[in-house]
Amino acid sequence: MINSLFIVTPSGVFLAEKHYRKTLQRGPIISFFLEQVQSLSDISELPPVTLLSAASCGLPSSEGYLIHVQRDGLIYMAIVLEEVAPLFVTEFLHRVVDIFKDYFEGVRIDEKVLRENFIVVHEILEEVMDNGLPLTTEPSLLKETVNPPSVLNKVVRSVAGPSSKVPTQNISAVPWRKQGIRHANNEIFFDIIETIDAIVDPNGAIVSCDIVGVIKALSRLSGMPDLTLRFTNPNILEDVSLHPCVRIARYERERVISFVPPDGAFDLLSYRVPSDSSYMLPINVRGQCTYSKSDGQLNISVMVPRNRADVQPEDVLIRVPLPEKVSAGTNISAGFGTIRFDPSTRVLLWNIGRVPTNRAITCQVPLRLDAGARDVELPRPVISVDFTINRFAASGLKGDRLDVHAVQYKPYKGQLYITKSGNFQVRC
Repeated sequence: MINSLFIVTPSGVFLAEKHYRKTLQRGPIISFFLEQVQSLSDISELPPVTLLSAASCGLPSSEGYLIHVQRDGLIYMAIVLEEVAPLFVTEFLHRVVDIFKDYFEGVRIDEKVLRENFIVVHEILEEVMDNGLPLTTEPSLLKETVNPPSVLNKVVRSVAGPSSKVPTQNISAVPWRKQGIRHANNEIFFDIIETIDAIVDPNGAIVSCDIVGVIKALSRLSGMPDLTLRFTNPNILEDVSLHPCVRIARYERERVISFVPPDGAFDLLSYRVPSDSSYMLPINVRGQCTYSKSDGQLNISVMVPRNRADVQPEDVLIRVPLPEKVSAGTNISAGFGTIRFDPSTRVLLWNIGRVPTNRAITCQVPLRLDAGARDVELPRPVISVDFTINRFAASGLKGDRLDVHAVQYKPYKGQLYITKSGNFQVRC
């Protein structure tokens, strides 16, 4: 169970807190957290779970745990005083941030946003958890008790203070969907978004490759529809995480997604598809780097594999951090797109945009070595690749059909595939 939740900036500026069981003093806890951060070169090196001592943090028990996540430059900390699954806590903290984004219309949740809407923030923290356990985490239901921010609502809250209203909908047997929903146009959309994490060696062989996907749904359906989503190849999915609306027993038995959807946008499921060295990447990037006594040469080529003629990579950006004491020369040339070198960060950026499907494109970068670099063995740079491919699923996942039951209408159904790069690296 979660005892307390704190929201702070990396410098320790306090923004919000909520105690669900015992009230704790935030000062010693935040000070302890800052001491841990200052002992490291970067806050990202701090473990997500930290042991707290009762003596230094003023805990009522002998010890506790601080579990934190970082989102949009803020730190969300949960304090637990007993054994609990850490992933349960981190998932809840991420869910809180997602609720904030839904309430505040998808803006970056920073210090200014939380301060301007501090009453709404405290009302949300009050409703999402009860006695240390998650209660209401669906934005569509939260909005029945906590009004989204608006000019009128801000005036009312400034005069009357924070208050939660009693939900007006009829009691529903489905906790994530209220009764009596009506839409003029009944429609549901699925976005299958996949991310490729890969490491490619200098010879073009795949060292490691994983595909992580999420199915985002947008439901605008009237009444209480019961949906069944089927895939042609569901057995390729591993490490599946399902939305609470999905019937787990049926999925484990039949590998179909049977659910009553929440109203609005939600993540239906996430998954992972492992790949081996035989997998064909949707884009081929090769890098060759050579050094001499005073200079060097970096050549990069990019192309779409011949067997992937239907793939059209877009927004392609090649990023190459050069080693210390190595910089790019003046005669940088690229056969396609624009290329530039930032001397302050030693990063080479090649903005390609859309890659042609009928030929390979290349760039040649002369390198300059500082005087001190001639006596040491210089490492080869690692190329990072960013790209987006529309109407393409890297895993090969394909939807079969969507059946709608328990309603009299036929909704409009839409489906979109998007593949993006994650941690996509090519060694030279």
